[in-house]
Amino acid sequence: MALVIWGIGVGLYRVGFDDGGCADNMLALYLRASLSAMEMFVSHSDLIEVHQHWHHSGLYMTIFSTVHFCAVLISAVFILRLFGLNFLSWLKLIYWNMTLIFRKKNSLAVFWGVNRNALNMAKSLHHIPGKKIRILFVNLPDNDHQHEASRFTFSHFFHTANAGIDKYVEEIEEMGAVLLSAGKQFRWSGINCQEPHLLFRDLKVSRLCDTLIDRTLKCYAKVDFYFLSEQEQDNLSAIMALKQICGQSESSLYNQNQLFSCYCHARRNNVNFALINSEGLRHQVHFIDSSSLSVWQLKKTAACHPVNFVQVIPETGTVSSSFTAMVIGFGETGRDAFGFLYEFGSFVAQVSPGDDGIDRIIAQKKKIYVVDPNLKTLRAEYLSDRPGLRNDGSVEWWNTLTEEDSFSGRLEKIINELNCVAITVGDDETAILLAAKICHAAIRYRTVSEKLALFVRIRHKEQKAKMMAVKDYFDRYNPEGHLFVHLFGCNEEIFSYNTLRRDILETRAMSFFYRYSQETAELWLEGEKLRSEQERLSKSSPYKEWMKRRKEKNSSVKEHYTVFYQEEQDRSNAWHILTKRKLAGLEDGDEVRRNECLSDAHLIRTIGYGEHLRWNAKMYLMGFEYGDQKMIERKQHPCLVDCDQLVRNKLQRDTLRYDEAVVRLSMSKEFDNMK
Repeated sequence: MALVIWGIGVGLYRVGFDDGGCADNMLALYLRASLSAMEMFVSHSDLIEVHQHWHHSGLYMTIFSTVHFCAVLISAVFILRLFGLNFLSWLKLIYWNMTLIFRKKNSLAVFWGVNRNALNMAKSLHHIPGKKIRILFVNLPDNDHQHEASRFTFSHFFHTANAGIDKYVEEIEEMGAVLLSAGKQFRWSGINCQEPHLLFRDLKVSRLCDTLIDRTLKCYAKVDFYFLSEQEQDNLSAIMALKQICGQSESSLYNQNQLFSCYCHARRNNVNFALINSEGLRHQVHFIDSSSLSVWQLKKTAACHPVNFVQVIPETGTVSSSFTAMVIGFGETGRDAFGFLYEFGSFVAQVSPGDDGIDRIIAQKKKIYVVDPNLKTLRAEYLSDRPGLRNDGSVEWWNTLTEEDSFSGRLEKIINELNCVAITVGDDETAILLAAKICHAAIRYRTVSEKLALFVRIRHKEQKAKMMAVKDYFDRYNPEGHLFVHLFGCNEEIFSYNTLRRDILETRAMSFFYRYSQETAELWLEGEKLRSEQERLSKSSPYKEWMKRRKEKNSSVKEHYTVFYQEEQDRSNAWHILTKRKLAGLEDGDEVRRNECLSDAHLIRTIGYGEHLRWNAKMYLMGFEYGDQKMIERKQHPCLVDCDQLVRNKLQRDTLRYDEAVVRLSMSKEFDNMK
């Protein structure tokens, strides 16, 4: 628009200046007209130099006035966009400081980087009933727009780098949030300050705001930092920079009375776990693993557990049909979906007396097909960290495109065997097409009456509505309900307060660990030591015990691995409760069946064998393998054998008592209403 107005201005001044010395000199005429047209945008007019003849032309003067007005308007809009957000942010920060005198318990959420994940999370925080959380966004430049101290540019002055945030500005304003811009990236190698109060100045945030925001941060009772970029390394680098600034501080960034937490969008793996447990804010950093959280939505939904798609015999706690699944797409979400199906799809087929008087345990058959066109690389990478799965015959790898005829042919051959299919490809459109393809194949070729579950990850809300329409279409051709389609992993649901807050993510695992510690104390202690431990636990809490384990076991690689695998097992156990109850035929509130289950030693023992199978699967997924001796630092464990072998080992069979303790705890009333 500005170029059009400038072009019209050049034409107007070219007509008006076509007189005197310029009449015969076209170069001078156009240069003079171009310069005067540019001056329109700074509210300057050269009307006095226009030939007097045009001063009396109504048409010329109307066009002249309109064009000048438009030029000034464009400049005003441009200036407001440059200064407006920073100026409004400065005013809001002043208001926040003033109101903090009366509201000492306010919370502040600081989002480092403006992106869709951050906007989704911020909206969720903004709409929490009964809570007032103030929101601050700090826009960070990308690699191509980082400003160095030695280089001055207009974008450095105005903080307009990374203009891609324009599409988010309206949403930010609707939340009443403050938006600031930094002049350089938040990275471990780029932070020079040694004190938290210099952080915003070091990042070259507007001088109007850096001191003011520092004063504001100190006054809040609770401050949360969010690093939700899709670039994991940038998020981790910022976290390490914060830890470097904090030094030995383990609790807060600004003052010891302030509740402070950091949320980092990154994979929850062993390497990252070690990084965040280094010195500085050791227990204040929490991972937001979007892939893991997507699959967690399946774990917390009782109807999605594999046990619902096999034939269960609740009287014995066994499963009479094999479990067969398929995972299409082996990226991060695909790997987590595979882990869920591999672990939660482990069942006992039969328990009978052996010739030696010891139980003969037969595990139910399990088969998982993994489909991805890049499996040659992905499989090698995945198995390099999980040696226990390398020779596992229950996993079959299909290195093929789903568009190829070979995939369709193989799918048709196994469609009757399948219990679950997880579609975890990166593109929503492709996921919808694959879901439709499998639904069509099931309706056309499937002859068994067992239900087929279809788990589809749809990342975007708009595509979710489209997939629901596809689901409704196939439901009309599936009146018997043999197809169970469940959507998961929508980004708006993952990056939300209800998904990420600690009392949703960790409380169940903490509660399970705490109650398990109480229940099993008598298995390894006795006498005065047992009474002392029971008294100590009665005065403690789930959170205190969880953090106590972390703090006490952090001085060696062995202890680090121990805490990591124990916490992961606790998280699994907390949600595997739903599977154990299904195996026992126990519904919430059914006290008659609960008493029957808890008094049935054979049932508890059988489901305990199933718990050992689940434990084995989880250990393999975490990279452990069998070893004659327990060497956690080498990820070797002697209990990584099948149940039939374990019960015949005099040294290891007693560990089954702990599996049975897990089963009894899973049946208890306090874990009702988890669905």
